[in-house]
Amino acid sequence: MTPPMALYSRRNQQLDATTHDGKGKINAMDKIDAEPVPAQQSTQTRPCDTAHTLSKEQLAVGASTMASDSKSPKSPTKTTANSSHKPKSRIRKGSFRSRTSPLDYETLEREQNSMRGFFTLFWVFMAIYVVVTAYKNYRAEGIFISLRFYQQFSHDAIGLIVVDAAMILSLFVPFLAQAWLGGLGWSRGVWTIAMHVWQGVWFGVCLAIAFGKEWPWIQSGAFVGHCITMLFKQHSYSSYNIDLRFKHKQLLHLRQLLTEHKKDDDHDSTYPRTRSKTTEDASLTGTDAMIAEIADLEKELIKPNVSFPNNITLWNYIDYLLVPTLVYELSYPRTEKFRPLYFINKAAATLCTFGLLYVSYEHYILPVLLDMPNHTFFDSVFQLMMPFTMCYLLIFFIIFEVMISTKKITFDDMPVL
Repeated sequence: MTPPMALYSRRNQQLDATTHDGKGKINAMDKIDAEPVPAQQSTQTRPCDTAHTLSKEQLAVGASTMASDSKSPKSPTKTTANSSHKPKSRIRKGSFRSRTSPLDYETLEREQNSMRGFFTLFWVFMAIYVVVTAYKNYRAEGIFISLRFYQQFSHDAIGLIVVDAAMILSLFVPFLAQAWLGGLGWSRGVWTIAMHVWQGVWFGVCLAIAFGKEWPWIQSGAFVGHCITMLFKQHSYSSYNIDLRFKHKQLLHLRQLLTEHKKDDDHDSTYPRTRSKTTEDASLTGTDAMIAEIADLEKELIKPNVSFPNNITLWNYIDYLLVPTLVYELSYPRTEKFRPLYFINKAAATLCTFGLLYVSYEHYILPVLLDMPNHTFFDSVFQLMMPFTMCYLLIFFIIFEVMISTKKITFDDMPVL
């Protein structure tokens, strides 16, 4: 600090150097400057002193306001960066993984399932069931197994095989549409309309054939059930490939935008220019969003063995028609090698279960249906209750455990609907 005597001397020098007006009087402003300045501090309130006088509540309100403003900056640059590409698309999650059936003999032994005893007891009971039925029928009619039901479901078998083969050939229309019409640049709406029109016409023709042939219920039920299954397969194949087609276009577009964005960053690093921190943060946010969406799209479009559009091949479509699932995927879990013993085991189980189903219907359901006019309604229901329950369990086992698993010679997953 300056000593008081030095300050007083400097003020006297300023007083001697002052200018006078025409009448010889000192100007008012000079007179004010010439007055001695006291050594004590001024009582004028400074901004720093004001801040100390604010209450704690006012400081808390101000801090919260500043925090909210910093969290939500209103920058047009950030909006522009985020709007440079479409919103993030919905990514389909695969539901296939390597797993075995809980009813496989190897699985029962390996996991030491506590229910494997009941599973074995069921088949022991079914074996006794067939032996007792054959013995009773031999005592009554002189033959072990009656053939009335065989004559019924073998009616027009050649016609059923021909019609079913023609239906299978028509399944390649969706594949040809994806292979030949994919480069026409159709919109998603046009693809969807064409897909549903074809599926509606195709299923209508199948139903017309089933009713027009006047088959027994066995042939009609088998053909219509096969048609419904193939309808689901067609829909999954077409709809998923249409979705992948537009996601592939979106992926190419995002890659192009990211390349252009990197070129702009390289140009800015070579020729730097003044950019605000908000602009840089918005640019980084837009780049991170594009990179994240590109990673998600690549995860769905690119698989270890195949990627879109390289999956649209004849072998890939035939493989999809053979695998026991109604859901199309670019790739499925596979076993390391062909399992011949597993195939033989499941094929033999299919034939044996069909034999059990035939015996149940032939000897416990068909006689009751033929003699129904001579019985009351409740009497018929009570006689059919157990055989129908047994047939239901056998049909379920044939479809979902045995017959479908026969095609799992290289497919390492449970049948998926």
